[in-house]
Amino acid sequence: MISQRNCIMVVGVSFIFCVVVSWCQTNKMLAAQADRVMALGEWEERWQEEKIGFHQPNIHPMLESNIEKVLAGRKEVTFFFPLCGKALDMKWLSDMGHSVVGVEIAEKAIKQFFEENNMTYSEEEVPVIPGAKVYKSSEGNISLYQCDLFNFSSSVAGQFGGIWDRGSLVAINPADREKYAALIMSLMAKDCRYLLDTVLYNPELYKGPPFMVPDEQVQSLFGASCDIELLHSVDALTDRQKGWGLDYLTEKVHLISPKTKLADMGHSVVGVDVVETAIKQFFEEQSLSFSEEAVPAVPGAKVYKSADGGISLYHCDIYKLSSSILGQFGGIWDRGSLVAINPGDRKKYASLMMSLMDTGCRYLLDTFFYNPDLFKGPPFFVSDEEVETLFAETCDVDLLQSCDELPRLDWSSGLFIERVHLLTPKA
Repeated sequence: MISQRNCIMVVGVSFIFCVVVSWCQTNKMLAAQADRVMALGEWEERWQEEKIGFHQPNIHPMLESNIEKVLAGRKEVTFFFPLCGKALDMKWLSDMGHSVVGVEIAEKAIKQFFEENNMTYSEEEVPVIPGAKVYKSSEGNISLYQCDLFNFSSSVAGQFGGIWDRGSLVAINPADREKYAALIMSLMAKDCRYLLDTVLYNPELYKGPPFMVPDEQVQSLFGASCDIELLHSVDALTDRQKGWGLDYLTEKVHLISPKTKLADMGHSVVGVDVVETAIKQFFEEQSLSFSEEAVPAVPGAKVYKSADGGISLYHCDIYKLSSSILGQFGGIWDRGSLVAINPGDRKKYASLMMSLMDTGCRYLLDTFFYNPDLFKGPPFFVSDEEVETLFAETCDVDLLQSCDELPRLDWSSGLFIERVHLLTPKA
């Protein structure tokens, strides 16, 4: 049986932090560019035709002025440059003793980087990415991969201590942003510092690229797993942008770093998920070694355990588990579980959760409120009244937060409210 001390159960596989925004304004701004698509070939054509006004001929001032915050006292950091082009920033960092890995679709950009900086380099195939090549400086501290960014992964070059994203998130097709954010977060080492440069303007006047990325979307993309600090917000309108028809352009720089994980804080974590792939991806993306064992009390179930024993994730139907197998818990974080199970199973679910709570347990429950006539779920609508009905007989229920107008562009649900409740066993 798992010790009850400092043991936390996580139901649901990801986290979300609510952001209070104006639904109408943000949704309208994002919708203006939502369908904008640029094929990879178009970017290659721009390089071939030297239509590269986006290239900075000098070290980017936002990187230069914030480099100490990114390094945080570290030496010999490995930096990742998504959609790197031929940015001089790469040589600047390598000259400081850091290593650089970049990804770029345009072969011409990569070759120009080495040639214009008088650097000798080698060219190799990348076996794990069919058709890709990697260009390496003779010193071995700069490696630039010529391939589709979405074919790149941590299995190719590991994870990174620093990421400089100037011209990448703002260049990819808006519809691909969630996929992009997932990739970037999978490339972040535990101590990573991700410097993200975004622009804000009226998308009704210019369709991009660069595409407009509001702060609210930065939060929705990365805020669940990362801390986000806005470092700069400056007027960046020049004659070039005026030529696009813009009347304002604000450049923003964010510093993004992984949140401290519960296991890293010394707690034990037990999770349950029916999707085995999700469990394996968790360990792989966190670069954690793990073992796999059968669960004798639950036929067909498996438990995946981290090498240090701090994390145990069960692959099975959650209703097959009980306190006799798992023990009881001092904390439960329920984001994406109650709102995901079939509504008809909620009483059974609540009964299971309460049986897993020890006398000092704190159960943090995340629910969503919206018009269910407009969106059928999941996540499913859960009212405060139902939370009370399910848990109030044996638990005190406190509403901690109610965050409204969270943008969900792919749901036609209008107002969307996130509610966070704290449940504790009654004395």
